[in-house]
Amino acid sequence: MLAYSSIAQMGYVVLALLTGTGDGFTAVIFYVVAYTAMNLAAFGAVAALSREGAGEELNDLRGMGYSHTFPAAVLALAMLALAGIPPTAGFMGKFFIFYAAFRGGEVPLAIVGILTAAASAFYYLRVVVALYMHPKGAPSGQTYIGETIALSASAAAILFLGICPAPLLSLIDHIQR
Repeated sequence: MLAYSSIAQMGYVVLALLTGTGDGFTAVIFYVVAYTAMNLAAFGAVAALSREGAGEELNDLRGMGYSHTFPAAVLALAMLALAGIPPTAGFMGKFFIFYAAFRGGEVPLAIVGILTAAASAFYYLRVVVALYMHPKGAPSGQTYIGETIALSASAAAILFLGICPAPLLSLIDHIQR
């Protein structure tokens, strides 16, 4: 799912690039940074959970939110961000992409993008449901410091860019001048 998701996410980037405007280029840079944090979190959490027994099927994640709390929480945050749920970087990134598209005159494509983003949210939220809406697993005490640092940093970036995008936007504006 994450691999196919990359195709859709890059479609949003192309939408902003089509505008050919400064707003579009700013949205692209912001989204690429946000998407990097979201993907690092998602793939890192999946790697941690797969080491603990999760496989490639959605059912393998059932109840892992209770048994492997930290990587499951980071995976849930990454899924919410990829779905574009506030207050994550994914929401702000998609907001800037669609804002640029509307301002750049790409209204029909922006509407299609918004509709596909809404439809894709169903698939991302299924992962969160699998993690937390099923019976508890046995708690696991196995954590690795490097893994915890990497997952923490990517989760912090997702939340920081979603709550406070201004510093990155200022940096992008400064670079563009």
